[in-house]
Amino acid sequence: MQRMCGIATLTNEFVKSVSGTKTKVLDTRKTIPGLRVLDKYAVSCGGGVNHRLDLQDGILIKNNHISLAGGIPTVLERALANRKTGQWIQVEVRTQAELDQAIAGGAESILLDNMTPSQVKKAVKQIRAALPKFPSKPPAT
Repeated sequence: MQRMCGIATLTNEFVKSVSGTKTKVLDTRKTIPGLRVLDKYAVSCGGGVNHRLDLQDGILIKNNHISLAGGIPTVLERALANRKTGQWIQVEVRTQAELDQAIAGGAESILLDNMTPSQVKKAVKQIRAALPKFPSKPPAT
């Protein structure tokens, strides 16, 4: 119980720190074995949003997938064509060029990796301008 209270309290501190910015605090699936459901419940009690329960809930395209598949356009096209109903397609980007490709290719969620605060600010502005109705919930495909 103490663990869950601590998670909820800390989550709420982060939620309050981004209040008014349209930013959501999401959790991770990386939890203590056997406590995932409770940890995720505590995050939601603190005002956070549950990202995904396990690997099958969404498709996360990371840099190694991008390299092996021949680039963002190719791997994103395959993921969109082969996903299961309700799965998000999230693309990890590290550069401006990758961000441009992810937006153009139809990514539904973008993870900004190893960017400076100024790069993140620019990327978020670009995402909001290019995708004004960027989904806040997984698609029902």
